[in-house]
Amino acid sequence: MSKKIILDPGHGGRDTGAGTSPPYESQLALEFSKVLAQAFETQGFQVAMTRTEDVHVPLDDRCKGTEGAAAFLSIHMDGAVSEKASGPSVWVHSKAPKSYLDWGQAVVDGLKGVGITSNRAQAVHRGHVDGPQYDYKVNRDTIPPSMLLEMGFATNEANRREITGHAQEYAQAVVQATCKFLGEDYTPQEGKPNPDSKTISIQELGEMLRQYGIYHTIHTFSSFITFTLATK
Repeated sequence: MSKKIILDPGHGGRDTGAGTSPPYESQLALEFSKVLAQAFETQGFQVAMTRTEDVHVPLDDRCKGTEGAAAFLSIHMDGAVSEKASGPSVWVHSKAPKSYLDWGQAVVDGLKGVGITSNRAQAVHRGHVDGPQYDYKVNRDTIPPSMLLEMGFATNEANRREITGHAQEYAQAVVQATCKFLGEDYTPQEGKPNPDSKTISIQELGEMLRQYGIYHTIHTFSSFITFTLATK
């Protein structure tokens, strides 16, 4: 099987994509794609990018020369009127087999597993936002298995911070899911999600401490520190 991956950082140049202030979608997608390219290369893949600078590339040009690649990933960030909308999503071809949906779900689950903020009810879709009978050009006019990956929302402050502050972990999540989809071995790297880890809330932490009989001591000490700092 080919070990060539094509990454397509969405938008660029005069087409800034989603977002109401810098960095816009086009800039966030480009910077993350560079990190993602390095993560794929570490796993032995050859990576081509449709753009490596903040320039406009026509959609027709983005979809050329995809023959022989193992996968094509178009990297974007979503936008919404509500700043509360958050989380990644994946779009595949309207007639894509179930394995493509599984690939997309593995990517989304991996991103959530390393802590990306998300309140999406459904994150993996066939077709286009305008209807399941339509397709995004990057899925319709490319040859290898493809996806349009929305790495959260450019209009959500948490997602904007996360894609820059946790790019390495997010890249490893995408690469790990893609390796599984392609039947390629994945070698764990720094930033790899730990399947045994679990994120817990402050309330859950407090309950755990109570069970061990140390909550009161820590709570008292924390209150003392807070009081001391407040009186400085």
